[in-house]
Amino acid sequence: MISVVFTSFNGAKTLPLMLNSLTTLTPPKNGWKLIAVDNSSTDETNDILNQFIDILPLTILFEKKPGKNNALNSAIPYFEGEHVVFTDDDIIPAPDWLINYEIAAKNNDQHSVFAGQVRHHWLSPPPKWLIQMAAEGRAYAGTPLDLPGGIIDWKKIKGPNLMVKSDIFEHVMFSPDIGPDGTTNYVAGSETEFLKRLHNKGHSMLFVPEASVQHIVRKKQNQLSTVLKRYFRIGKGAERLMPTQYEQDLPTILGFPRYWVKQLLTDIFQSARYLVAGNSYQAVSILISIATESGRKVEWRSINRKR
Repeated sequence: MISVVFTSFNGAKTLPLMLNSLTTLTPPKNGWKLIAVDNSSTDETNDILNQFIDILPLTILFEKKPGKNNALNSAIPYFEGEHVVFTDDDIIPAPDWLINYEIAAKNNDQHSVFAGQVRHHWLSPPPKWLIQMAAEGRAYAGTPLDLPGGIIDWKKIKGPNLMVKSDIFEHVMFSPDIGPDGTTNYVAGSETEFLKRLHNKGHSMLFVPEASVQHIVRKKQNQLSTVLKRYFRIGKGAERLMPTQYEQDLPTILGFPRYWVKQLLTDIFQSARYLVAGNSYQAVSILISIATESGRKVEWRSINRKR
């Protein structure tokens, strides 16, 4: 038995496509169970879930407290089987998704975490720079196309597609202090924070490229502004998980490291030069670095002001 769990907050735009795709799965040898946690949605999420109650092996839960990790924690008592697969409400799995996870777990029982490949399902044609970044594992939780199967670093695992031994949850839960919480400026890193703790406890992790899903990318998400906002949140999460160490007398401007403010201006100018030269990929790459570092510095300033 494999339990598959996901949470949803106002996921009505992608849930029909996702749930329909789950009906095409080849079931693993010992069966599977689907757990959906409605995290206080205000759209048609609950109605859509209930349309599949007799089609899929589906258990629907409701978590009133905002936050993806609060919703995941509420599902723990409902886990069944030796492994739990975590995913999102906007994926399309390959038909053999769970079969390949089952085979990998059987042949590699020494590992506690298994990560699968994440490609993309574009609802609208993306710009060329975004296609290239997706291939490199730099867009919307995708994995690099050239990432080989085998031992994987916890920092490279993507949230929409991972499997964990269920007995881990006898001692470990998800942190409610990080991850999506229904706001637009949350600190990203829900699964990453969880995986970091498992890594620190000595759990090994395996990448299984055959266990593949596609991450649904909506038209709005092709926009540069949406990509940069995502990387800003990722930067905030990175600083929360791996804090930057500075000297106590570090010169600052408005609470930010002075050297970084100077570098920021240089990077903006460099990005503009690439854009004028017609190299949108390099221009966007610099802007992504700016967004990520900006997120880190905003979170760093916030943490230091609380001290």
